[in-house]
Amino acid sequence: MTMYDPVTMAYPSATGSYVSTSQCPRNISVKNNGAGDSYGAPFHACVEYASGGSCNYWTKVNPGQWAYIATGVPYGTRFRIQILWDPGAFHSFKAVGDF
Repeated sequence: MTMYDPVTMAYPSATGSYVSTSQCPRNISVKNNGAGDSYGAPFHACVEYASGGSCNYWTKVNPGQWAYIATGVPYGTRFRIQILWDPGAFHSFKAVGDF
């Protein structure tokens, strides 16, 4: 068995950002669309605000579940979502966001 280090990916990219809207009042959430098979990994997600700093906190998101990864976010806030997953156990992950 080959062991891999967990991989962290930033979305939309390391230099881009999303903007919070009134669609999901003051919360940023993600859904793991995976089925739990080798192409639907559980993952951890966090929010990194464009204003600076590191991740707010890591939240585990299991396959088929929604999770809040930030609350109390003012409208118009720029941010990135970081996702941490284990490529040694899973080939990929699938996710959608609401913010």
